[in-house]
Amino acid sequence: MNDYKEVSWFFDIARGVLDENVEQGSGGAGSTSAGSECDIAVFKLRRMLEREPFDHVYAACFSRKEDDLSQWRGYANDGRGVAIGIDLDALCVKANCPVLRRMCVKYDEEEQRRESQRILMSLFGPGSSGNSGSSTSSSGSSTSSSSSSSSGSVNRVFRQLANLAPCYKNPAFADEGEVRVVVRTRVPPDRELDRAKFDKEWFADFPGPVRFFESCAGLVPFTTVRVPECALRIVRFGPKFGGYANKAAIRLFCGKRLPKGRIEFVDSRASYR
Repeated sequence: MNDYKEVSWFFDIARGVLDENVEQGSGGAGSTSAGSECDIAVFKLRRMLEREPFDHVYAACFSRKEDDLSQWRGYANDGRGVAIGIDLDALCVKANCPVLRRMCVKYDEEEQRRESQRILMSLFGPGSSGNSGSSTSSSGSSTSSSSSSSSGSVNRVFRQLANLAPCYKNPAFADEGEVRVVVRTRVPPDRELDRAKFDKEWFADFPGPVRFFESCAGLVPFTTVRVPECALRIVRFGPKFGGYANKAAIRLFCGKRLPKGRIEFVDSRASYR
């Protein structure tokens, strides 16, 4: 990824909206008693949004722009490569993977704020567990009836934010017109320790085993999603792609590897040299 704020961008947006709600008295600091359930819920959620865990998000990134000069220059060897057109809906259906999601990346910051506000209101709304307080038994002793439900609400809210985080990005990247195929593990959202410890239950329903490759002196985990032939639709040659012999070799390669494929071969319309 060339955006170092992947995932954390939306967490920052949500944390800002959370703080605004608290300042406006929607919850937290606006509660009648210090240490109320809402105070605790806000504190816990803010801590979850601030931490820097090893977030288990696996993504393959595509662009809705099939012949864009900035994409050629940034991702295809300065226009010498090819752009492969893939039907992502067909890919997701054929993969038959319950944790695989197709997500269109959204760059509008106001839309991101509205969405985070919608999710966060489940903590501050009238029926939220964060505002349910405590109950008094017949003997007169005060009992906490909502501590477990409050914790569950925080986890549920965080999970909703985390599930959306891969599809919200900094507006500066809007020109990429990105679409993603995303896979997430089943790591508990409130787990603070041993998040990097391998647990096969976390990777249940994955499309393939987790493997690793080296990149930029680091180790990167990945999984594989097989692309069915029916999902491959087009190969577009870049504006600086080699001559006839190279194009013929690409056609020969596709014919050998994808004998049942119906792939269209076209040239870029960009007049770039």
